[in-house]
Amino acid sequence: MRKIAFGVAAVIVGLSVALMLGEVALRLANRPAPEVIGWTGDGGPGGPGRPGEKNEFGFRGHHVDARSRVRIVLLGDSQVEAAGTDFQDMPEVQLRTVLAERFSEDVTVASIASLGWGQDQELLALQTYLDAIHPTAVVLWFTEANDLWNNTFPTHLPKDGFPKPTFWLEGAELKGPNLEWLASYRPPGLYLAQAIHRVQGLSKYPTDGDWESRLPPPYRAAIPPPGTRSLVRALAEEHGIQVTALPFFDFEDFDSEKTHYSAYFVPESPRLRYAAALTRALLFRIRQLCEAKGAQFVVLTTERWETSGLPELPTMFEVNGKGYTLSQASARRVIDEVLEGLPTIRVRGIPHAAVLSKTDSHWNRDGNQFAMQWLGRELLSERYHSGSPPLAPDAEPDRTRAPRLPAHRRISGR
Repeated sequence: MRKIAFGVAAVIVGLSVALMLGEVALRLANRPAPEVIGWTGDGGPGGPGRPGEKNEFGFRGHHVDARSRVRIVLLGDSQVEAAGTDFQDMPEVQLRTVLAERFSEDVTVASIASLGWGQDQELLALQTYLDAIHPTAVVLWFTEANDLWNNTFPTHLPKDGFPKPTFWLEGAELKGPNLEWLASYRPPGLYLAQAIHRVQGLSKYPTDGDWESRLPPPYRAAIPPPGTRSLVRALAEEHGIQVTALPFFDFEDFDSEKTHYSAYFVPESPRLRYAAALTRALLFRIRQLCEAKGAQFVVLTTERWETSGLPELPTMFEVNGKGYTLSQASARRVIDEVLEGLPTIRVRGIPHAAVLSKTDSHWNRDGNQFAMQWLGRELLSERYHSGSPPLAPDAEPDRTRAPRLPAHRRISGR
């Protein structure tokens, strides 16, 4: 018995020493490596970026001249980043061309954007770089199909994708973010446990499931009647592509509403109403930040609802054996309520050939040019004149204060 007890004790001590040495070794090697919360720069999360195509702040874009008389920030996601178009066809280039005709080339346009951003990372990036640019105006390119769910969850697509800082609402009050932007995050506990979790394929950061405890209930799917049309087939037929070519559909999480189609749900779920309220709160926080720094703020929308492939009136579709009722009219109403009271420029009449391809709805060169010409004209329009004259092209710039473009007001309709 003594030999057995001694043997057991020796094994326990040996294992304990081995575990302690393993823990020390992992800590010294900083393994598993911590996760960076959020992302920035060309290529989105995990993207390598493109040499020579980054501005001073690490985003895809051209040189930013903070001494220019008119300084515009284009704030947004992959539409602003425009990774699918040539460097000289980016939205910032197109907008600068329009404004330079009025201001004798004394214009700079800075892109602060990255694939997959919502208003949460847009706010945090703007807070970081606003003072360095000291913009005349900030134009936030709002993406209706993405932004609500981008703001709601703590990770990018798909489920438990790349982690990001996330805000939340307590009543009507905006709180957060939960984690610091671009900081290294390591979950509490032993490094050995983290290594085991990594081998098991478990997340090293807050998951969508963890976060859902903060969120109101999602949409309740119905039992679809026999013959209900498949959503994926309907969308593929509408766009003239194969079902397997429909982008992102395998990543869509209809159960949690982490999907490009959540705004279309009828009736609106408590979670959709929360996502809309959260997005609205973030937009107003961004406007407040801009105004505190003397910059005008405007929201830009370019959504073509008629190309969504979804019906105007509520119609049930089948997804993974469940029934979801979707409506363009309902989605427009949700977005209109989010943007109500915010200065908004809505680009209308965009040509059908303005996208990169049938499977990539980002704007191509012609689409960017059309949208930025529209935006530039609206920014300079006398309809936004608020009592102080627009900048005269031949006036001597005052480098001590931010010059102002004509004030904006909301354009109703789509």
